[in-house]
Parts: sequence; C-alpha cells; structure tokens
Amino acid sequence: MFALTLDQRRSRQAADAVPDLLRMVDATPTVRGFERTVGDEVQALVDDPVVAVDVVALVARTQRWWVGVGVGDVETPLPTSVRAARGPALYAARTAVERAARCPAGVALDVGAGREEEAGVDAETVLQVLARLVADRS
Repeated sequence: MFALTLDQRRSRQAADAVPDLLRMVDATPTVRGFERTVGDEVQALVDDPVVAVDVVALVARTQRWWVGVGVGDVETPLPTSVRAARGPALYAARTAVERAARCPAGVALDVGAGREEEAGVDAETVLQVLARLVADRS
C-alpha cells in the first residue's frame, strides 16, 4: 500500500490550499480518498504505484506541497476514513513528509523498517527527479 501525506508549504503565510488540492485530486483512484487530516495536511491511501507517481507529478506542478510517500502495510480491516487508518505505510509517510520539507524537490519516500531499503532509495530518487523536472517545467 502507498500512503500519501501532503503538507502545505508556508501554510502560516499563505491561504488555506487544502480545498483546491482536494478538487485537483478528486478523480484520483484511491483505496481511501484524499481528506484533510490535521490543519493543512491531507492524506490518502492508494494501492497502485502508477497512481502514487501521478499524484506526485500533479502536486509537484503546484509547488505548494511537501509530499511524503510511505510504502508498507496498513492495518485491516481498513476504516472508512484515512484519518482512522494505521500501520507501517502511514508511519513511513509521516517520516517521509517531514524529510520532504528539508529536501529541494519537496518529495520523499520511506519504505519503513524491514523492507527493501535500497529499492526505496532508488524510488525516492526517481520521484525527486520527476518532481524537480515537473516543477521547473511548470
């Protein structure tokens, strides 16, 4: 599972961008849809890596969000709301979004403990390059 955590950049100096983001990702196929979790933060669960990459590219164009992608399991049964979901994928997304705020591309990926860390580093590098290219092109 891929947990996506999006945190608005410079939210204390800017207007609330969550409503615009939610409209932008509304048609995205998810396991648990995008929703505001806390303040200026949005989360979702997806099970398709292509969808996760598409979201990163879409959001990178705006240059308004730190993006954390967590890879791992989610406790089942899944609750109806992503806010109530728990598990390693969500913990990894939290770690990733905190790291994303410190990296130039604004995107980070975390695979969590016990998973293929080298593959995670490679995937994060690809996402960061994609985010920089999309942002520079926009």
